Amino acid sequence: MSQVVLGSSQKVLLLRGDSPQMAGIEVFLRGRGYTVIVVLTLAEAVQFITHEKPDYALLPTELVPSRSAWLFGILGQLTGVILYASRFSAKTLLITRELKGIYLLEPPLDPTGVEQMLRRVQRDHQKQTDEASRLNHANVVIMSTLAELALNKVCVPGRNGVGAETVRQVNRVSCYHVRTKLISGYFVLAYGQSRSLDPSWSARLQAELRSYIASIDEEPTLDSLHDIAIEEVEFNRWTKEQADFMRSTTHEEAELVVAFFKDKTELSAQDSAKVDFSEVSLDHFQGDTKVDFEVYIYLPQNARFILYTPSGGTLYASQKNKLMAEGINSVHIPKRSLDIVRRNRANNFLAERTADFRQN
Repeated sequence: MSQVVLGSSQKVLLLRGDSPQMAGIEVFLRGRGYTVIVVLTLAEAVQFITHEKPDYALLPTELVPSRSAWLFGILGQLTGVILYASRFSAKTLLITRELKGIYLLEPPLDPTGVEQMLRRVQRDHQKQTDEASRLNHANVVIMSTLAELALNKVCVPGRNGVGAETVRQVNRVSCYHVRTKLISGYFVLAYGQSRSLDPSWSARLQAELRSYIASIDEEPTLDSLHDIAIEEVEFNRWTKEQADFMRSTTHEEAELVVAFFKDKTELSAQDSAKVDFSEVSLDHFQGDTKVDFEVYIYLPQNARFILYTPSGGTLYASQKNKLMAEGINSVHIPKRSLDIVRRNRANNFLAERTADFRQN
């Protein structure tokens, strides 16, 4: 188990309410090595959480609304959210039901109690992280085995079992996005020197992968994102360093390499106010990137959709941050464009992995 480290590496956001004890608690935490950021309004707290991602947030109950889906979504990104008050009320209990994983700091408020609560939050988080890591390793091994079984079934080795063309520098890959209860991510395939796979053979591989994955998940989703252009990279080295696993085989006259990149964030598209639109979280979009689909925001007060970024335009980081600071954490996309959104996410995901590889 990893060692719990507290103090200087921990960043605490303190939204100061009416409790006079919090001034002394702030001084105490600084003296114990915590980085403490003090804000006076909920709007300032939301803006700081959105941009800086502190480890913890200490929030007074009197400044937190009892029902706010967008606020609770933002707070859920933190390691721990601690509510404090001079005394508890029915509103406090209502918030705890709405926001999972919240911690209550019982009165009377004192510096030692606050630090003990921070330690408890970190211990709980570490236990969850260790268990998630163990399960993730097991799930990666399962997925690797299933991929190997599918490849063995559909690949046709070249003469003497050796492919004539090896995978080296690659700038185009095939990509499948898989979503299961156990694990989600991307299967990325390179064939020879950026060759395109035959569509009928690719469909067979997709069907076999889905069939094998269905043995561990009743309703897996496996979408083909077809060919994706990437920045040219030495594929074998890249996948050995960045992917969760890779498998190499031969198919006909060339080498075929399959790598799996786990992706924790899934595209969550919900029903919108109009039947032909879907609501998508802003977390799925990188700032300062071109989008090949129309991005709308919805104004509920007059039931209007406003075109925010046209297809082919750029969704700037400053625009995204401004929306989130204003409490707008999702945008609306025409349903006909959702496949393009998924492909765009895959492009961004693989671009991040190639950039990480080049920096190391």
